[in-house]
Amino acid sequence: MLADLVVVERSPVEDLKVLYGTGTVRLNDETGEVEEVGGVSYTIKDGIIYDARRLLSDVARIVEEAKAEEQGTQGW
Repeated sequence: MLADLVVVERSPVEDLKVLYGTGTVRLNDETGEVEEVGGVSYTIKDGIIYDARRLLSDVARIVEEAKAEEQGTQGW
């Protein structure tokens, strides 16, 4: 919400859902297949470029590690 600039692969004018951090699912009109599209590629804040997909994977890893640690301390 405080980004100076976000970089996306598709036009948000056509579909605002491409601005979702993880993109969105849509039907490919040409192939008839369901595919994931969009998502923020990079976020730029105060001149610093952040790789959005890498940040998402880092958060997922941190959550999994926290869950594993929590289960370990409960004696499961």
